[in-house]
Formats: sequence, structure tokens, C-alpha cells
Amino acid sequence: MDKAAQTMIDNLHKNTGKTLEQWIEIVKAQNFAKHGEIMKFLKEEHEHSHGFANLIAHKAKGSDAGSAENQEDLITKQYQGKEHLKPIYDKLISEIKGFGDDIEIAQKMLM
Repeated sequence: MDKAAQTMIDNLHKNTGKTLEQWIEIVKAQNFAKHGEIMKFLKEEHEHSHGFANLIAHKAKGSDAGSAENQEDLITKQYQGKEHLKPIYDKLISEIKGFGDDIEIAQKMLM
């Protein structure tokens, strides 16, 4: 986990009195299906900032890059149900990698 994410997690506990794990339990008890539902709940019912609500929502759904077993898992999830688009992604990545050795591919899962 990068330093910025860890700082946010530490500040979450300092600002709310609850750990990330406790917030994840609270969110999971609500059985929300969508990221946006979690965000709305945390912002409206618990007065979280957008940043903290987003952090908790991603961690609760396991949709952040840090929760993935590996980077390929993120890509697989991204194209789940849209497998016909994956060859376009593969072609773009192949072309981008040809730009030079100073290019970093950083997969992220956005929900």
C-alpha cells in the first residue's frame, strides 16, 4: 500500500473513531450493490468527505488496485460481460508499450 493511502486510512480512524475494518463491516451490513450507493450512504448518513467515502467504498467492494490479487485480475473484472472489447485494450496496451521503456502501465479498477 502506498504512503498516501495509509495516511488516509490512519486519518479515517483519527477523524471518525472507527477503523477502516469497522467501516467496511458497517457498509457490508447494508448489502449495497453499487459503489454509488455506498458513497451516498457514507456521505449522507455519516457525513464523510468524498475521499473517505470513496476509500471505504472501494475497500468494501474490493475494487481498488490494492485489493486485487494481481493486476491482471483488475483487467479481467473490467471486461467481465464485455469480453468483446478486451482485444481493443490489448492492442492499445501493445502500442503504448512501444512508445518507450519509461512508460508504466498502472491498472485501476473504477466502479
